[in-house]
Amino acid sequence: MVGAIEFRSCHHFNEKFVMMLRPLWRFVSKRFGLTTILLWLAVPCYHVAMPCQIAFAQDKSEAADAWTDSSGAKTITADFVKLEGVSLTLRRPDGKEVTLPLSKLDDKSRLKARALAKNGGRLPGSVAKAGATVEFPSALTAQEFMDIILRELNQKNAIVVWDALPASKQKQVQGVMKLATSKIEQRTLALVQKFRNELIATLKSKKQFILSSKALPIQPEQRAILTKSYDAGVGLIEAFLPLEWMDANYLQKTELRDLVNTFLVSVQAKSDALEKTLPPALQTMSQVPMAATVKNISSTEASIAMVVSGQPGPESKFVSTEGRWLPTELLDPWDSSIATANQTLQAVDPKQIHQMVGQGMFFANSLLGTISTAETQEDFDQAIEQVMSMARAGMGAGMGAGMPAPAR
Repeated sequence: MVGAIEFRSCHHFNEKFVMMLRPLWRFVSKRFGLTTILLWLAVPCYHVAMPCQIAFAQDKSEAADAWTDSSGAKTITADFVKLEGVSLTLRRPDGKEVTLPLSKLDDKSRLKARALAKNGGRLPGSVAKAGATVEFPSALTAQEFMDIILRELNQKNAIVVWDALPASKQKQVQGVMKLATSKIEQRTLALVQKFRNELIATLKSKKQFILSSKALPIQPEQRAILTKSYDAGVGLIEAFLPLEWMDANYLQKTELRDLVNTFLVSVQAKSDALEKTLPPALQTMSQVPMAATVKNISSTEASIAMVVSGQPGPESKFVSTEGRWLPTELLDPWDSSIATANQTLQAVDPKQIHQMVGQGMFFANSLLGTISTAETQEDFDQAIEQVMSMARAGMGAGMGAGMPAPAR
């Protein structure tokens, strides 16, 4: 089940995603409803996160600020901690905190302290640390709102997509996801974890067979790339299948935002490692920053088009709601879709999920077992051909229809 891996930088994927987002949203929402869309957001959430660059691996340390006294003669370097009234608390490089009155600082430092306090410890226009909550001041215009979004996306901080949702809607999505994960039993996740572990073990133990196989449809030039990037590629697959997600208790107790952010930081780190193994032509080239054109219709409505590589995409109507700007294609069906999702999930029987997953894992393990037991290159190639035949037959029969129930 190894094929040529075509790597694209997250920003490059981001560009393509923006261009197809509008029609894709229509298709997914009409065909599958909001439940699938929410799962697309969170599990693996990479599909919305990566297109929008959710909180990737940035340097978690930022340069400390410089603070100058009222005479202008002395400057210290320290991190802003808090401002209470006229008392400013700073953290020195040695970790010690000091508190001093604002009157001891020059005008520029006092203004900076007030700006940091107002914007959650960040200066307006600065980029949040990876995973840090992106603040949206109240009463933003559509242009100001998009400026914050684009600023963060262009710095690979896509958690802004989540932070851009009003708190009420974040709560609704969190509720749907909690309900969805409550329907998945630990024994069901154990079946998935078993397959995940065996898949990774097989990819590692059969590396040479895979790279040398004539049964796999890999072109010579692709084989050379795959050979060099193989280990990093397996690492990326591991990141896409985090062990934490095989723990029902973890899924239930972890906030959706934290779940997504942890996943994406890990995936981005592995993606970076993979990219370094690729030929220069496939590595990240200079990227054109994302932009947007905003046309105000009224104080609460605007038409927004993403500009990717200098080319404007289709316009979408955005409206102001709860201090944020959201596309009407997302907002109009929101409440009814949330209600439908909750109603559908309430009716779900965890035992039925276990049975369906068990059947799928039975089929997948049958394919994997055929490969993992091969002891020679000839046996391996025969196993690959057999697996391809079984996979085609399985897809034609509905992926496991009529297979025995899984062991309990």
